[in-house]
Amino acid sequence: MTQVTTTLRKKIIALAFTGAAAMLITAVPNAQVSAADIRPPRPVAMEQAHYRDYSYRLQDMVRDGKISEQQALKLNKALKRFHEKQAQDRKRFMQSLPERTGISQDTLKELFAPPRKHRD
Repeated sequence: MTQVTTTLRKKIIALAFTGAAAMLITAVPNAQVSAADIRPPRPVAMEQAHYRDYSYRLQDMVRDGKISEQQALKLNKALKRFHEKQAQDRKRFMQSLPERTGISQDTLKELFAPPRKHRD
């Protein structure tokens, strides 16, 4: 009876090792680590607004030596001026719409209001 138990244990252990080895063989090629994995993840809200906020990309490019710190500062300043001018132009345009279209300011505000979240 002990010989049967010992043989059964050996078979179970061999099967367990074989399964663990098979898992490692399939998992290791997919477990590559890159520098992007080391950096802390960006918040989801930041990812959604990332098209407007170039600071992460600028920091990465300065770190990688693609641009200098001075170039990053100049670009950041130029982008800020551009966005400020764009906001002023948009405000002037929106204020001129009632005269151009005959649609009241209140109706236009309602039309261009951000979408509301629907509750189910």
